[in-house]
Amino acid sequence: MSIKTTLSFVLICVALATLLTGTTAFQAPSASFKRLEPRGFMVWIPHKPGISLFAFHGNLNRQMNGLEAGTWSVDITNNENGFWVYRNHDAVVNPGDRIYFWTYVLKDGLGYRQDNGVFYFYLTDLYNYIKGLSLVFLCLGLATLCSCNNGEDFQAPSASFMRFEPRGFIVWIPNKPGISLFAFHGNLNQRMNGLEAGNWSVDVLSDEIGFWAYWNDDAVVNLGESPITPDSLMFNDKNYQISQFNCNGCQNIRELIRELTISNDENVNRYTKYRRNILVSVQNRFASSPDYEFVMYVNDVPEIFQFENSVMHIKPIATANYYKEENPLKFDLNFGARCTGLQNTDECKKNAKHSPLTFIPPFMSAQLSTRNTLSFKYGRVEIRAKLPQTEWVVPELWLQPVTYAYGVTNYQSGQVRIVFSRTNGTSTDLYGGVILNSEEQWRYKKLCHLAKATDKNWYDNYHVFTLIWTEMYLAFAVDNAEYCRIHTLRDINTLPNHAQLSTGTKLAPFDQEFILTLGYGVGGHGDFSDNEKWITPKPWENTDPRAIPNFVDYLNHKHGDWLQNGRLSIDSVKVFSV
Repeated sequence: MSIKTTLSFVLICVALATLLTGTTAFQAPSASFKRLEPRGFMVWIPHKPGISLFAFHGNLNRQMNGLEAGTWSVDITNNENGFWVYRNHDAVVNPGDRIYFWTYVLKDGLGYRQDNGVFYFYLTDLYNYIKGLSLVFLCLGLATLCSCNNGEDFQAPSASFMRFEPRGFIVWIPNKPGISLFAFHGNLNQRMNGLEAGNWSVDVLSDEIGFWAYWNDDAVVNLGESPITPDSLMFNDKNYQISQFNCNGCQNIRELIRELTISNDENVNRYTKYRRNILVSVQNRFASSPDYEFVMYVNDVPEIFQFENSVMHIKPIATANYYKEENPLKFDLNFGARCTGLQNTDECKKNAKHSPLTFIPPFMSAQLSTRNTLSFKYGRVEIRAKLPQTEWVVPELWLQPVTYAYGVTNYQSGQVRIVFSRTNGTSTDLYGGVILNSEEQWRYKKLCHLAKATDKNWYDNYHVFTLIWTEMYLAFAVDNAEYCRIHTLRDINTLPNHAQLSTGTKLAPFDQEFILTLGYGVGGHGDFSDNEKWITPKPWENTDPRAIPNFVDYLNHKHGDWLQNGRLSIDSVKVFSV
């Protein structure tokens, strides 16, 4: 619902049969900029029905520190002829300057935010506004095209390049009627010797949704480096060659921008529906029903959510370390319009100061969702991760429903747990499967326990956790070894919503669109049963309204460095959807 960030290492979507079906949920419109003369600038978004506020926060030539207010911090409460516009007539903005910013849009009472924006003011006032994507333009083929084909009136399309983090690049041309082949030959930092084959010599034989593209996953291409290529293509059985060009220092891209013909919003997204980085929402809310984990999910505390060598790490921190309150469990906290949960509910605010049985969660954690950017039904999910090895925590690697077709409460519309681990003493048990109801009598019916898994090191070593989801079954595997397969869910006929489930397929509720959730929970009222045998006695009861302070008392008196091995590390997530 709002904060947009990019897992540059994390989400790769590959369409295997048809294009990935995107969600129709609202996304905040992209901001556009214009430099004014003799000074100043303007920024605007188009109006959409339901928008009642547009907020802009930005700095000139200085990156934003998270969600800081910025040099400019303005709320626009009225639209002008179909646009929400902020005009600044004082700032001295020169060609080559850049504005770092984030925006916030209030629509139908819900907030939607876009972070990590950067706008470059070029000599021609054209711009390359890359919002959230970690893809960096290397260079664009701007050289004059030459025809090698005896007068045929056709010019080969210019080749465009894009660099990826941490490695790799793509080169592509748009499709034109009659093109049947695109050949790419190139060297890195070395001019081509005539028409030599080059370090890369590939023939692309088919176009992909309007583009002829070569994708290289291995090359380490740094800013300032560029492939030097004579490209060629076949058009109506005749050969055309693109003359040689060089990108001299790609960090100085303003000299190349005059011929920019590809933008993040249009052609790039068309191509990268096949393989793309997905924008995700980083949640900003209190954990809620049905499990009420002992955390609040936040999006502006860098100690919780970090990247290191293209790996995402999540590790909770104590609320008391961030909010310096006399009693860190007993104060009032309201996320306000920035809340990604349901407004005017306990997902967005807690008045704990004067309520004896209401408590602020003792931990701050992170949870990411693709609710606004990626949903799918049937496919394969692979997550390469290291799991925490700490008691009373839960890595959240889930699929959750887009709509609640079979019931809104208590997981009645299902939850897929791609992997689910709990540490008991010094050993960690691994589970995978689905949840059909949060009540204990049904909760574990379709969760599979990976036998003899406690001797594996889930914390120090990476493992690949896989879900295979078809119309006929859901299967779960670790390191390509399947340990669970679910063929039907109709054998549980005592569920409260059994009548609704019987209207669907044999795998209902898992015959609907789902989204991906990645996060980290602590404690709560569902994942740690009061009836299980815990090597360390469980310090709270799920039905006790004072479960949170009891858990905190236990931590204060028993464990000094409780989260020493409590980091969740996610190296990659791949979603293959049909």
